[in-house]
Amino acid sequence: MTLVRSCPRTALAGFCAILLLSGCKDSSQEDPSSANENQVRNTSESEVLSSNSTTLVTSFFQESVQPNLDFCRTCHIPGGVADIGNQSQDRYNRFLLSGNADLDYENLNSAWAEMGAGVESNPLLLEPSVVTQAHSGGQPWPLDSQPYLAMHKLLTCWSDAGQCAIGGEEEVPVNNNALLGSRYARSIQDEFCDDKPDDAIMPLDPRSLVQPGVNQGRAVAFNAYWQDCTGPSNNPIQRAQTCGEYRSRLEQGRTLMQTGLSMHLNNTFVTAKRYDTLWKRWGLPGRPDNFDEMVRARYGLPEAPFNNPY
Repeated sequence: MTLVRSCPRTALAGFCAILLLSGCKDSSQEDPSSANENQVRNTSESEVLSSNSTTLVTSFFQESVQPNLDFCRTCHIPGGVADIGNQSQDRYNRFLLSGNADLDYENLNSAWAEMGAGVESNPLLLEPSVVTQAHSGGQPWPLDSQPYLAMHKLLTCWSDAGQCAIGGEEEVPVNNNALLGSRYARSIQDEFCDDKPDDAIMPLDPRSLVQPGVNQGRAVAFNAYWQDCTGPSNNPIQRAQTCGEYRSRLEQGRTLMQTGLSMHLNNTFVTAKRYDTLWKRWGLPGRPDNFDEMVRARYGLPEAPFNNPY
């Protein structure tokens, strides 16, 4: 109405009527062209965000995950140890890389989807990390190691973009010079029983799978096959079946090492007196002040972490 009163009653009245009609339209009806522009703008911004997110994930993969896949590539390639073909409905290739590292991202993503997606339950994360998994390649990515954490973060981003935390903090760098999967000579039984009760059933010793014929058609060869020292079946000492039995065996062995063993020399026991005069057999004029240290060095003996008279 303001526009009508402000317009003189002249030939401009028609123009004012046009302005009036333009200004008094139903505000609830949006201009189609404006809606289209907003939709295009929102779609464009969404695509940009999606593109940026994908770029961050692929960059993270290349820097923190892909270097660790070289270990997988020793087996998980066509013709490799892990190439089992399509033997049955339950046994078929689910994870194969190739000689072309440029395809690693796509191959890994396809394998992740084939294995049921997810994060903690996906074999891509479990098998190289959890000691109870029957992974013939062992567990080269221990829990909380850089390879484990990097794979966990990658699978999280694939599973739920909203939980993807890439770029929010400093990433743990890959140490390509580190020993792969070093566990400081711990056995799978010892590590398994760390947090298990005494009645927990011991896992299969993976070394028992190394039997004559296992090399056939494989890229990795074994020349020292598994021998069961507890056989035959009438041997009263059998393999420990539970963690409690395993711990009992450890304690018996510790007691034997600390109190029940004596040093041997030429297949005879070495008495304390004979041990104390070994320096004479070396042709020395007197007993060295660092005699015990020299004995260890000469005969390749480690220093005992307990009271060991000789």
